[in-house]
Amino acid sequence: MPSHPVIELRDVDITAGSQVLVRRLSVDIAAGRVLTIVSERADVRAALLRVLAGDIADYGIGGDLVMEGRELVSRVGNTTQAEAHVVRVVGPLDGRVRVRDLAEADLLERVGLDAAAERVGSLGIDDRLRAAYAEAMARGPRVLVVDVPRMPEAGSLLPVHSDLIHTLAADGRTTIVVGTDSLAVAADLADDVLVLLDGHPMELGSVYDVCMRPATPYVQDLLRFTASPHRELPDYRGFVDLTARQGCPWVLNCRAQVVHACSQVAPALQAVALGHAGACHLLGSVADA
Repeated sequence: MPSHPVIELRDVDITAGSQVLVRRLSVDIAAGRVLTIVSERADVRAALLRVLAGDIADYGIGGDLVMEGRELVSRVGNTTQAEAHVVRVVGPLDGRVRVRDLAEADLLERVGLDAAAERVGSLGIDDRLRAAYAEAMARGPRVLVVDVPRMPEAGSLLPVHSDLIHTLAADGRTTIVVGTDSLAVAADLADDVLVLLDGHPMELGSVYDVCMRPATPYVQDLLRFTASPHRELPDYRGFVDLTARQGCPWVLNCRAQVVHACSQVAPALQAVALGHAGACHLLGSVADA
């Protein structure tokens, strides 16, 4: 992964009440690239993306979130330091908004919108999503945060997300962070991929490394379930409650020869190769499986 991060997360925990949503996450979000966060849990994706965008009112945050040497979000009350730098796409937009008020004409054209349209409500559902991207990009963010809906409910909007993210990322000026529950969506969109399981980081690397030579049993299993395009992640027999146990969250499902540590200690991300890391106590024996 590139060495120049626009955002650095160091040992970040995110909680909602007594529930642990994200545990000990350390990741560099590289400038000008697309990082896709793959998680089977919508609440985990939403929490991480909302916190990155400075929407911290509902969460407790531990660890450090730094944007180019400065604190990314304020943890005093509900205020935020992130609004001018990180923008979250929330759409499709309210139909009462006038299209010409969303953004300059060249940006509307860039996202594929007709500036002559009167109000967002006159647009089809695809173009209303384009309007949401235009409204977000008009604020000039350094980082754009997008939560792609759960598969397969995303339906016809998925190609729109794909088209817009590829278009906006093409010039390398805007960093984009995408949340999804599909590894196939990550393979389509990402430069870099972070895979979480039950809020625990499992694998991190370039899209080629994670999707073509996965280092962990969990991601290897995901790829076996992702043969059809945009298929959602499979259901599991159970998850490890991170508030009560410290073992690997995949231990109940793992097909590898687990060892005692698998049920006792949560594996930390460790380097597999340059820019590629995995969380597994058996990493040396499973990387080439």
